[in-house]
Amino acid sequence: MKKFSLLLLCLTFSVRLYGIGLTVLSISKSGPATVTPNTNITYNITVTNSGPYNALTTAVTDVLPAGTTYVSATSSLGSCSGTSTVTCSLGTVVYPGSATITLVVLSPSTTGTVSNTATLTAFNMDPSSTSSSTWNLTVAVPTVPTLSTWSLLLLALLLAGCAAQFIRKARA
Repeated sequence: MKKFSLLLLCLTFSVRLYGIGLTVLSISKSGPATVTPNTNITYNITVTNSGPYNALTTAVTDVLPAGTTYVSATSSLGSCSGTSTVTCSLGTVVYPGSATITLVVLSPSTTGTVSNTATLTAFNMDPSSTSSSTWNLTVAVPTVPTLSTWSLLLLALLLAGCAAQFIRKARA
């Protein structure tokens, strides 16, 4: 029993000395609500450490949706790699602190809804932490404004009047 107590005391001392323990992390993702086909989508991903310890070996993984194409990924901590699955190895996210990732992908060539999820992991992440964030957007072709029949008729009369005036001035 003495050996167990001594081991527990050493473990507790190590945890307090080196700041290793479960820490609360959260991830949030944002981007545009609507884009046109074949345009860049910029997602902003933020990882926040709410403590009480530093988050160790922190990483964010983002599997790109079908139809999208990887353009770039940058991070305020660590580095990002991959093209169809982007992984950003952030390393240690200090408490209190955060890391930001900017992910740029090319939108699909067809219209519809694009759903994209980023997933957070860390060696000492508290199980109650928010471990994923999803952003939905719509890829839509912009509508062309149209005129009613009466508006088109009035526009035609106005243009005809302007043309008649121009011809009259040109003859004079």
